[in-house]
Parts: sequence; structure tokens; C-alpha cells
Amino acid sequence: MARARAAIRPEELASVSCRRIFETCCRFDAEGVSPTFDRLILEFDEPVLKGLLVEFDDQAVAKGGHIGSPEILMEDLIRGFERRRLEKGRPAQVVALREGNLDPAEQVELLDRIIQEQRARQGISRPTDG
Repeated sequence: MARARAAIRPEELASVSCRRIFETCCRFDAEGVSPTFDRLILEFDEPVLKGLLVEFDDQAVAKGGHIGSPEILMEDLIRGFERRRLEKGRPAQVVALREGNLDPAEQVELLDRIIQEQRARQGISRPTDG
């Protein structure tokens, strides 16, 4: 949860309901309370939020043991948010290159950063000499 709190900003969640649940999980974690289903269901009075929690729980139960460890799932979720942030910034990077307002060293640095981001996104390590 601590890694998720650091990596995901609540405003990045499009759903207001999901945002409220996430913010509550973050608050619980900061207070040293485990954000379990039972604790969350008691926290909310709104039927919509309770229903969403039940839906999440039902989906997890339906998948049985096939959903993987919570740590791996959280890392996948965090990587998804990081990927979206990079993709949102990409058009601005391309515009900066096309406008030609960068000096050659800045252009090379920006291109290198774009390449490294793409490699990281695809799981490709940086080439090494030899």
C-alpha cells in the first residue's frame, strides 16, 4: 500500500467511487490499519460504494487462486499508471522536438529519454558494451 500511495495520485482515478475507496485505503495504511474488505465495507454507508466493494470482492473470488499475489497485482497496477503518465507526456515531447527550439544537446537528451522510456515500458534493458 505504501508503494501505491507513493506511485498513484487519487486524481488519476477517473471514477469518483474508486477514488474514494483508494483514498480511504491510503488513509487506513497511513494510520497503520490494514485496508481489508471487511474494514472497508464498514467504512462506507453509501450503497454505491458498498456495491463496488462487493463487486470487486466477487470478481476476486470468481478468479479463485488465479489472480496472482497481491504484490504482483499492485506492481502491475502501478506500472499501468506510470505507463499512462509517460504516454500523456509523449505528445509534448514530440512537439518540442518538431518545433526545433531545443539545442542539439537537448534534442539528443530528449530522444534518449524517449527511447529509455519505451525500452522500460517493453521490458528491454539498456544495451551494454561488449
